[in-house]
Amino acid sequence: MPARSAIVGMVIALSAVACGSGGDPPSPVAADALPGEAGDVVELDTTFVAGDAIDFAELEGILEDAGFAGGTQRVFAQSQGARQQRSLARVLAFADADGAQAYLDWLEEHVDEVIGTAELLDPPDLPGVAFLALSDSDCCPKATRVYLVAWRRDSSVLTLEVGGDGVDEDLVAELARDLDGAVTL
Repeated sequence: MPARSAIVGMVIALSAVACGSGGDPPSPVAADALPGEAGDVVELDTTFVAGDAIDFAELEGILEDAGFAGGTQRVFAQSQGARQQRSLARVLAFADADGAQAYLDWLEEHVDEVIGTAELLDPPDLPGVAFLALSDSDCCPKATRVYLVAWRRDSSVLTLEVGGDGVDEDLVAELARDLDGAVTL
């Protein structure tokens, strides 16, 4: 019987490794991490995150290969009179730093799939920031600009998408610093 228990234990351990269980999903973004009214925390799985891509299967494969363990997101909405602002903060956990970097590299190369046609800008001065992108809002007169900034902390990727009236690079950099300081990994 003891030999059988050892075999069952090995099978369970090997199954966990084969399934790419990765690390633990991250803690939710705190409700006071950014200004505005905080929405509910949404837990993210591979299918949800892969939905960002035009080629769903490609991103799903990258996430699986990178050891994606799970993620959370929270929306923050702010309005002051006619001025509206929306921030979407995400924290995605991976099995290791290489996996997080693989996803971050994909995101930078495919930013157009997430926020539309975009140009890469100089990223804010924040450790681990990979890029800052600005969507092209010239398509429609009522379209607002959307910024996306992404960075890696150890085996996690943090992203912040900010859009609305009066949003600029300085504000996005300030919000990214706030988010970075509020997230515990």
